[in-house]
Amino acid sequence: MAIKLIKTLPTGVAAEYHRVTRLTMDYDSLACTAQVSSYLSEGARRAGVEPLQSRGLVVRFESVPADLRAAVYEAFMAHAAPAPEASGELLTGAGGEQIAPQPRSEWEGAKRA
Repeated sequence: MAIKLIKTLPTGVAAEYHRVTRLTMDYDSLACTAQVSSYLSEGARRAGVEPLQSRGLVVRFESVPADLRAAVYEAFMAHAAPAPEASGELLTGAGGEQIAPQPRSEWEGAKRA
């Protein structure tokens, strides 16, 4: 799973492939910490190139989802990617998940790959 969208990063480089690269689930608090990594392209990621940027997000659930990774992608797509400076601020989604906000305009047109 991945998200394909051309996004200019703060460095000025355009990344077009974004993927959840790390998940950690706290089963007591039902909080999932995820790392989303951005790559120049899918080919670059498959070739083992390091990500251009990796950002963290926290998603809170009412119960542990059967497919944690898919649930994190859904939350990511529903609320857009978190801004590093937005850490600590959380939105609550329809399923009880919470995710740090960022203006949607940066991620409009994103598609799951």
